[in-house]
Amino acid sequence: MNEREKLEALNQSLRDSLSHQLNDGKAQTIAWLKKSLVVGGSALIVYGLAKAFTSPIDSKSSKKKIKKTNNSSQNDDPLYLVEKVKNEAIAWSLSMAAERLEAFLNKIDKEHEEKSSS
Repeated sequence: MNEREKLEALNQSLRDSLSHQLNDGKAQTIAWLKKSLVVGGSALIVYGLAKAFTSPIDSKSSKKKIKKTNNSSQNDDPLYLVEKVKNEAIAWSLSMAAERLEAFLNKIDKEHEEKSSS
């Protein structure tokens, strides 16, 4: 091998090494971001549920709101829209969490079956 071929081979090996390192870094970053999104989403769901279940309800104010909504259209009330969007977001978040939990449990069952059959 002459000097040029040695340098080209070294250059190619360095490029391959750098490419592998970049791909590993990308994979680690993507995995970290996915975990962060799951944790953040879970925290948001827990916060929303805690806020929904622990918010104080005044019997006097709820009676007044009932009377007001009976007299006027619910679609005109801005709080109605906010409440509806909040309820839809909670329902969607819970359905997504249920799907992820189901997939996780199915994966664990498959792994358990593979281990027991081996």
